[in-house]
Amino acid sequence: MSIAEGNSGTQTLTFTVSLSQPVDTNISVDYATASNTATSGSDFTTTTGTLTINAGQSSGTISVTISGDATVELDETFFVNLSHLIASSRDVSLTDNQATGTITNGSKES
Repeated sequence: MSIAEGNSGTQTLTFTVSLSQPVDTNISVDYATASNTATSGSDFTTTTGTLTINAGQSSGTISVTISGDATVELDETFFVNLSHLIASSRDVSLTDNQATGTITNGSKES
């Protein structure tokens, strides 16, 4: 997922967590952001919680707030990590537990 940073204010970058097919039970998974080249607190807001995908559904979303600034910089990245899957079905597992968010530079030199 990627988003243009912008020169001020905040925006939301939304990640979709998808199941290969709907299941007949609720599924919960914990999530947490982690810095890479983007810095938590200045480039994006640290985000943690538990995502629940209800029975019969095949996806859910996680939203991360991105902060704009007027600094000219390279594109930056951060991670959304998934852990602690809770599902009553043994047929459910995490096949990809990490997503990368890219904040593209929104500022231009004058």
